[in-house]
Amino acid sequence: FPVTIRDSNRSLVRSITDIAHAYYLIKDIGRGIGGVITQVDEYRRLQDRVASVSKTFEEYKEATERTEAISRKLGYSLEGVTNSYASISQLKTSLKATSDEVFKLVEAFTGMARLSGASPEALKSALLQLTQGLSNGKFQADELKIILEALPSATEQISKGLGVTTGKLMQMRQEGTLTSKDVFKAILKQSEEIEARVSLMPVR
Repeated sequence: FPVTIRDSNRSLVRSITDIAHAYYLIKDIGRGIGGVITQVDEYRRLQDRVASVSKTFEEYKEATERTEAISRKLGYSLEGVTNSYASISQLKTSLKATSDEVFKLVEAFTGMARLSGASPEALKSALLQLTQGLSNGKFQADELKIILEALPSATEQISKGLGVTTGKLMQMRQEGTLTSKDVFKAILKQSEEIEARVSLMPVR
């Protein structure tokens, strides 16, 4: 049968449509691959961060496994947990802390964020102040204020760990008498209670 102009137009439209579908399919696949590559690069960067504070392969392996476990358990990003561990791990000598104590601190502090319903941004801000306070030897009033505002549950837990009332904690904050070791030990002391309370919360 003779091919009409209408038939030719229909064939042309179908061809153009098929090409358009193929184009967007390839584009979507490219985006997917690009996303995977970005995730791989990010994970490699985090591994490098852990390696920078690890003296042996065994220490590196343990740090990788434990930071991933904390991230899954508490529902916060691996990046945040890893950066927290790496930053605080650099202070082990001045704090006279073991690697295990650093992990417990990171988990307990992140646990207080979970109990407080804190956003990742709030946790990041609080961790920055914690790291600064621990590195300075003494907590400035503003540093502790930001932590307590970002993580309301920290007021109760740090007070308990220090064996003082929340009112006394506020007084110590204002006077600037809280040392790095005071806060470090107080959070560690409350780590089991924090973990127990977090375990009662719904999985994120």
